Amino acid sequence: HAPIQHCGNGSVTRLYLGQATPSGKVTDAEWQQFVTETVTPRFPEGFTVLSAQGQWRGSDGGIRQEDTRVLEIVHGDDPQSQAQLRERQAALASQAG
Repeated sequence: HAPIQHCGNGSVTRLYLGQATPSGKVTDAEWQQFVTETVTPRFPEGFTVLSAQGQWRGSDGGIRQEDTRVLEIVHGDDPQSQAQLRERQAALASQAG
């Protein structure tokens, strides 16, 4: 067995990426393409993706639910790491639509 490796000290940022689109839902193939082409190049040090179910109250008072992917990124707490994370988040958000 390979030795266990630890991420070390740092912070965790979670990005919640809803899977609903105007034409339906993001398919597994579309999600994998997004991860390969958009997420991986921006976070080459690594990340974790979790599947989740989001829920909130809409402006009309009704309960809304949506399949969601949670992208967790471990990063340093220093100013340079924080600035780099913000830049990458902005680029990712523009690609996510």
